[in-house]
Amino acid sequence: MFCPNCGAPLNGSQRFCANCGAPAGQTPNPSSVSQVNPYLAELAHREKISTSIWIVVSCIQILAAMLVSGTAMIVLICGLWNLYAGYSGIQQSKKILTSWPDLVNAYEKSRNQIIFNILLNAVIGGIIGVIGGIYDMSTRNYVLEHRNEINAAENIK
Repeated sequence: MFCPNCGAPLNGSQRFCANCGAPAGQTPNPSSVSQVNPYLAELAHREKISTSIWIVVSCIQILAAMLVSGTAMIVLICGLWNLYAGYSGIQQSKKILTSWPDLVNAYEKSRNQIIFNILLNAVIGGIIGVIGGIYDMSTRNYVLEHRNEINAAENIK
């Protein structure tokens, strides 16, 4: 159960929200309050933005590889790698809103992969790919900053 005012997780015995103080028994207005925990909704939204970034980056890299001779094959491989990252982001955003009991732990472990993607793009794929990696790192930081709220939401599902 979530607070009808702020969306914070509530346990069954709470009469008031510890986050905002609203009465827990208050009936929410269905048009104004989402049934999804706001931290998970924000995380899913961030993953969709990340997906868009990676798809745009990969398209630019693939196009550049087709237009520029020389190291085109390496840039093409990097572009395909980033296209896969975009596809993975789509799958991840869906998983966030269904059930992912080890979500915070997965993001904690993602630092090295994100750093690898940043370095790969900086060296091989061009500086534009670094944008996606930086955005992914900010999403990881969001999860770690809100780990308690996200874990509480996952326990309620």
